[in-house]
Amino acid sequence: MLIPLLLLLGCGAGTPTPAAPVETSAPVSGSAAPPTAAAGLTPDPDFAADTNALYRVELAEATCPDLTVRQSVLSAERLSYLDDVLDCFVEAHAEPLAAYGMNVTKPRLVQAGEDEIVFCPESGPGDWAAHYCAVTRTITYRPDPGSFMLDPSADVFLLAHEFAHHLQAISGIWVDASLRHGMGRDPAATPKLELQAMCISAALAGRTPAALSDAALTREIRGLGGWGGHWVTTHGAPEQRADWAERGRSAVAEAYAGCNTWTS
Repeated sequence: MLIPLLLLLGCGAGTPTPAAPVETSAPVSGSAAPPTAAAGLTPDPDFAADTNALYRVELAEATCPDLTVRQSVLSAERLSYLDDVLDCFVEAHAEPLAAYGMNVTKPRLVQAGEDEIVFCPESGPGDWAAHYCAVTRTITYRPDPGSFMLDPSADVFLLAHEFAHHLQAISGIWVDASLRHGMGRDPAATPKLELQAMCISAALAGRTPAALSDAALTREIRGLGGWGGHWVTTHGAPEQRADWAERGRSAVAEAYAGCNTWTS
């Protein structure tokens, strides 16, 4: 019962650290949203997981003039660079989501072991690279200790996944999902959340060329199949991850319309 309890508390299960090769992306954690958007077992359709307003949001390509694709970033500068990418993600969603009554705040981004506000305990396998806590709206990032200067593409895609969990929290999807899971109505709620986040992250990354090139996005989607087998229970099978990511990447105006894992 640990995972259902953590979900109801708003705690993610962590995202795996990619094994070799370095360019593969790391699995990502699930996350829960504070109970602000949904109530009971029959929430407003705009906030329910299967009929959420997020699926109707039109998202244009993010310009973000202060951000450029980096071929390499020093480890000491990695968190600062990812924070700039996070600013771009927030800016891209502010107006589109405001049209549906959603206020897109910027989540906190902290390095593992350096956060003074710890609410969500670590759970799941120990090879996680990032996780999201919906209660404190925090993305915790655990950099590769052996990397001094690396192509940041994998970390950008990882950040997009964690921001996808932030969108699930803001939109109310996680509240509905945690109710389904906690009440035993949908035992597959956790992988559905994770696969949806993969779809959303690919759609977002595809609309943020200043942060991730098309070639890098292709590489990261292929890398979704390289995670350890112990992540299948929470993050779906390799072919499912790639399939949902491609659905997100191929989205047109309504960026997340194809990311409804709850009706598929």
